[in-house]
Amino acid sequence: EWRDWSEELGSSVSELIRKSMRFVKDNIGD
Repeated sequence: EWRDWSEELGSSVSELIRKSMRFVKDNIGD
């Protein structure tokens, strides 16, 4: 049961990371 929860949490986290990485890249201008 917790596996579904952690999977959902994991995808939300990776989505957040992806967005912040893009944000950082845009700000640094790499």
